[in-house]
Formats: sequence, structure tokens, C-alpha cells
Amino acid sequence: MEKVTHLIEQAKVRNYEELNLSGQKIQELPSELFELKNLKRLILDHNPLISLPSEISTFPQLELLSLAHVNLTELPCDFSNLSNLRYLDLSHNQIVTFPFPILQLRSLEQLILHHNLLRLLPSEISDLTLLEHLDLHHNQLIALYAEVLDLEELRYLDIYANPIRNVPTEILLGKKWWGRRVRNHYRPLKKYFRKLQKKPDPEYIFACEICMGTGRLGPSRDICYACKGFGQFQDVVLWEKMNEISRIKRDKAWAICEIQRVQRLQRTLKQDARNQAKGASDDSGFGEEYARFIKAYDKVVEIVRGKLSIYQKIEEDIHHLLKHSYYSSELSKSSLEQVQIHLFEDEIEEARHELQRKDEEIQFIYQNLLKE
Repeated sequence: MEKVTHLIEQAKVRNYEELNLSGQKIQELPSELFELKNLKRLILDHNPLISLPSEISTFPQLELLSLAHVNLTELPCDFSNLSNLRYLDLSHNQIVTFPFPILQLRSLEQLILHHNLLRLLPSEISDLTLLEHLDLHHNQLIALYAEVLDLEELRYLDIYANPIRNVPTEILLGKKWWGRRVRNHYRPLKKYFRKLQKKPDPEYIFACEICMGTGRLGPSRDICYACKGFGQFQDVVLWEKMNEISRIKRDKAWAICEIQRVQRLQRTLKQDARNQAKGASDDSGFGEEYARFIKAYDKVVEIVRGKLSIYQKIEEDIHHLLKHSYYSSELSKSSLEQVQIHLFEDEIEEARHELQRKDEEIQFIYQNLLKE
């Protein structure tokens, strides 16, 4: 760590705009690093970081951040405060769920996420209107959303080595866009795309989930039981459910961020209360105000944790719903299966209403705090 401390001190004295701490065996970022407010480029590749602290968001001028090979699984909620960030490299990590704070980085031009464990790219990716370069190769992506076409500045999209099976017609029809921007060497899928481009469906077309669009199964090349050998099926409901699962994962991430934010406010308030108690002889008024805020924040945390449980329940119900309704035809479903499907749909709808009620509770608490 002596070398790291020396590099940070040198950057501080000479007012460097770039700092490279790659391969320094850093497990925890030193607090001195966050004093370098003029940094524009920070490279932390090949360090066994235990986690990324929320203080990483305190670099107001940061434009480039490289965090490749650092064992990351998620980003802190405050990461979205890096409003000037233009280049972000998170390659070769262990990220399973797309880090939703990234969606708030509206200045982002290049996003590198290859060699992770991502399964879904959120449709809100279209919010990154300045994005030019999106590298997603060697992940576990199973679907590509049409919203990626809304990225008007996008010039490079790499989805090589992903088991993508579901693709909307808008992408299949975009021949010029596909040839110019997309790199994909997954042969069965590429062959399937070419076939569908010749005869597109007016709605959505999906490569078969079971046979990956080939129409055949296993070494014996038996006809696929799911798509009857056609290599495709149409199921807008399935696509909508996949979208909903992605939205739920996003909302869960934001709920966790809300809990962290409120807990930080509580810590700040407690520190203020301690300072006030030391410096004032009569702090009864402040003590009452402090207690009121703490009680309100505790209630908010309790409600948001309840929301997290509801999100988890909705996600499980959607998976059960797909299991009972997707892999069998309407004719082959038993009356019991149909009853179960309706029960899952009713539970999901009721959970949505419960989420709305909890949002109204939180809004009411905050409004009361502002009024008083």
C-alpha cells in the first residue's frame, strides 16, 4: 500500500487529472483517493476489491472510470451521481443484474460490460441517448430489446457469445443497422435471423426457447416439441412477462438504494443531534424534531422493505405463471392448471395494488415532514 499512497500523494501535489492504480492488490480504496477532486480519468483494473464504496461518486469531474477484473457484483446507488462520466469499463467481473445506477449516467458514450453474467439488458438502456459503444460479448443474455434501436448515436454493439433466443421484428428488419453496428458470431442465431428477415412477422417473432431457433433437438435431430420444427413461435405475452421481470429487478435495486439513502440521512441526523447536545444547554426543541424525523425515516425503511418482499413475490409468481402457461398449449392444459394460472394472475395484480398503496404511504410521510 505504500506505493499506492505515494501515487495518490503525487497526484494530489501535482494536481493530476489521471491516476492509474492497476494491479496494486488493493482490497479497499484508501480514503485519501477521494480527496483528488480534479481527477478526470481513474483506472483501477486488476485489483481484488472487496466492494466499491459510495464515495466513488464524489469525483465531480470524472470522465473515464475503468474497473475491469475487480470482482464486482454490483455498483453503489450513489454511482449515478457521476454525471460527467463518458467511458465506463466493468468488464471481467461477476455482475448478474444490470447495474441500474448506470441508467442515470446521461453523458455516457462508451459502456464496456463484456465477460460478466448478465442475463437481461433493461429496456431503459434507451435513456442513454449519447451512447456510441456498447460491448456485451461473453455474457448470458437471452433477449435483445427493440429499445436498443432507439440509441441513435450507437455505432458499435457487440453481443457475440450470448445465448440470445428472443428478438423483436424491429431488429430483424433493420438490415442496414444490423450489418453496420452489430457483431454476432453465434451461428445458429445468425442463420435464424437471415431466415426471418426474408419473411418477417408483423408483430414479434421469437426464436424457440427450447431448440434455439434450429427446429431440431439433440444429436438425433428430432423435431422440436415446442415449435414443431419451425424454429419459431409467437408469444407477445411471454415477451411482456420477461419485460416485467426486468422492471421488477430494476425496482428492487432502486428500493435497496432508497433504504441506503434514508439510513444515511438517519446517520447524519444522529450526528447533528450529538453535536447540538454538546453545544447547547436547552436542546428540547431540537430533540423533539430529531425524534420526529427518526421515527418517520424508520417508517419509510419499514415500508420499503415491505416493497422488496412484494417484488420478490411478484417475480416468483411470474415464473410460476410461465411454467404453467408457456410450455403447454391451451388444449392440453388441465382444468387444475388453468385455475392455477388464474390464481397467479390474481396474486400478481393484487401485489401491484399493494405496491401502489405503499408508494402513497411513503409520499404521505415525506409531505408531512415538509409541512411541519
